[in-house]
Amino acid sequence: NVDPEMIQCVFLASNEVSKISPLTDEQASAPEKYGVLENFRLRTLPVIGTIPAIFGQTMATWVICELGNKPFAPAPMNGMGNNLKNKFYQRLRRRDLANNP
Repeated sequence: NVDPEMIQCVFLASNEVSKISPLTDEQASAPEKYGVLENFRLRTLPVIGTIPAIFGQTMATWVICELGNKPFAPAPMNGMGNNLKNKFYQRLRRRDLANNP
């Protein structure tokens, strides 16, 4: 008797950035020797990157908001252009230099 409205979910709605690297002939002949986990496909780590950490932070943020009775309202973020990335980088660099001469 679980109320489906009480189930929370974290998901990622983005396209993949890179493809999984092909297996070498040696890996293809004995994949069980090269997997990180049993029955887990090879070559997933370069694709996953930092996603597990981001999901963990998202879930922790939700819990903290729930405990503090504050709404959790994440906003979707579209890809940043190079100019905006550079602007943020320069701001962070200036702040870092000001705080750590």
